[in-house]
Amino acid sequence: IKSTIEFSGKESSQIVSGFLMMLPLLPEDSTLTVTNPASLPYIGLTLRVLRKFGIEIVAEAALPEKITYRIPGNQKYRATTLYLDSDWSSAANFAVAGALLGGVTLQNMPLESAQADEAVLKLLEELGYGITATPNGELYNISVYPRKSSSPHNTSFSLRDCPDLFTIASVLAGNTPGTAVFEGVERLAQKESNRGETIFCELAKLGYNIRIEGDKMYLCGKRGRKADAPVLGCSHNDHRIAMALYIASLVEGYPVLADEIKCIDKSFPSFIGRLKR
Repeated sequence: IKSTIEFSGKESSQIVSGFLMMLPLLPEDSTLTVTNPASLPYIGLTLRVLRKFGIEIVAEAALPEKITYRIPGNQKYRATTLYLDSDWSSAANFAVAGALLGGVTLQNMPLESAQADEAVLKLLEELGYGITATPNGELYNISVYPRKSSSPHNTSFSLRDCPDLFTIASVLAGNTPGTAVFEGVERLAQKESNRGETIFCELAKLGYNIRIEGDKMYLCGKRGRKADAPVLGCSHNDHRIAMALYIASLVEGYPVLADEIKCIDKSFPSFIGRLKR
């Protein structure tokens, strides 16, 4: 007996990872076909971790619109020792804060990792910010520096495989001279909030030059705005919106008040304390 499963992975890679973790435990072999897979780097990271636990999964040659996994059944997870890399999704917030506020060094970070959000380094470079990486054993201490030039830097950058970068990348682009075009807005509808809408709503309150057309978000910085009163923002109970608003408030030079920032605890309970150091 074999199980054959097929579904669309367009909305999220998380359901794909869930099936890849569960199907090896079934008594029968399985075939999992994912159409329009999203965030392939994170699916690859799942497979890499599963191999560490002794799980065998064979990925057939992938097409842009389809990938199939052959999964032997009746497997067992075995105990292993696993080193957990530092999280680029969280570190990206500090990288952007450092770029806009005088510099920062991220210690013990992986490079060329399977984490899609490491793309924040490429984005920073494309927008003219300085980056140096100093080896520290098998990891790196990565320093991020403010821009030395005031000349505009235009970029077109795909965030389809790293949609969690959209919030903080928008704060970065909105404070950088030039025009940034981010692709992948359609990936944001099923997050903790509809992040395309909430990013637009909250950054527009701060005077960012932002618009969305279809799958693309356009940000044109830098705008000059001075507020006579605090700007009232909303986290929409979305941890990444809350973190981006907090960093935006540090950059703006006037108070930005956001509600429900307790939602940050979902991914980074010590975020505000670390940012204040």
